Amino acid sequence: MDASLPHQVYLKGDQIYTCNSCHAHLARNEDIISKVRLTATHSRSTHARHNKIRPIIILTYSLYKLQLLLFYKGFQGRHGRAYLFKNVQNITLGPKEDRILMTGLHSVADISCTICQSVIGWIYIYAFEEAQKYKEGKYIVEKAKISKENFWIQNE
Repeated sequence: MDASLPHQVYLKGDQIYTCNSCHAHLARNEDIISKVRLTATHSRSTHARHNKIRPIIILTYSLYKLQLLLFYKGFQGRHGRAYLFKNVQNITLGPKEDRILMTGLHSVADISCTICQSVIGWIYIYAFEEAQKYKEGKYIVEKAKISKENFWIQNE
């Protein structure tokens, strides 16, 4: 008996993120919760944006300033920048594990493309810190692991 091919969901819309390896549809642009946007609203954030910030300096900032700098750094994956999504399709979950990430201890599971099995990020299952609870049930997808497909505007 032949193993059947995995079922694939095709997303509708003009702005679709796909797997870099096999181009399976993963998410729509409107499913992004957080994406790095460097727009300053006051002088303190402008100052942080234009200066080189070293990790040792980040550790000496107050809690308020640390959160401000993490906003500008955006989300980080294993291979660089990442996006936080509320919904991702065509994925398989790996085993749950506790990881110490930049924002504290979280229970997470790696997510892989259902079609080619490439690990593209992880899902937050549980956040141990109250300030991080908003991430529960959300997905981190690494920018290096995805491509944009269809009709994207140049400044996206």
